[in-house]
Amino acid sequence: GKTPPCAHLIIEHQIKRVVIACKDPHTIVNGKGIALLQSEGIDVLEGVCEQEAFLMNQHFMIAHQKQRPYILLKWAESKNGFMDIDRSKTVYEGSYPLSTSLSQLQSHTLRSRFQAIMVGKNTVLVDNPTLTTRKCYGKNPVRVVVDKDLKIPVSFKIFDTQSSTIIFNNHKEMDEGHHFYKRIDFSIPIFPQIFQLLYKEYNIISVIVEGGQSVLQQCLDMGLYDEIVIFQSKDKILKDGGLKSPSKDRF
Repeated sequence: GKTPPCAHLIIEHQIKRVVIACKDPHTIVNGKGIALLQSEGIDVLEGVCEQEAFLMNQHFMIAHQKQRPYILLKWAESKNGFMDIDRSKTVYEGSYPLSTSLSQLQSHTLRSRFQAIMVGKNTVLVDNPTLTTRKCYGKNPVRVVVDKDLKIPVSFKIFDTQSSTIIFNNHKEMDEGHHFYKRIDFSIPIFPQIFQLLYKEYNIISVIVEGGQSVLQQCLDMGLYDEIVIFQSKDKILKDGGLKSPSKDRF
């Protein structure tokens, strides 16, 4: 609905033959242009390189097919399958490094390809992340945070002006500059609500979920993902254990 359909221009310029890879799945379109072309006697060939075209546009395609954003789950883990140290046994502050500078660059490049990035409250409180693309060139994604009781201090980095932030919570619904508070029902599964709201109210068609463990596991358990990326260390082992990575027997 943002740009006019090309079918009218094709008819106006008397193009005789049109080759189409795949149909636009959006309910506003979904084959209407094809029908219009055919009604004007234009030869339409469909399905050419259909799979390749779908993959090129998979965020758009899947979002409109499933009525929720394309979801990528991503985490880094040690060689023995832990994604963080045991915080109850240490005073270590900030995120514990499990990835290399190259994998961090790859991670930030991934962020630049998605409209939004989502984490839970605990990840923010422990790591105080910026959730930006600071290690590569690219637009910062919209930050999405689940914070039921609004425990995250407004002095934290997610409230800076580098990007907008949506805070799903149980208390208030209001806009504060580039911060958007959205109330949801925490008595029922929250992630189907969140993804539906991101799609319908915020026009977000792609989300990268970076954790922590609880958020990632719940998305896995509910089948709310389209792609998974795991950065696994070749040599770093957390000998004293810690926070286990999400269960891989779900995929």
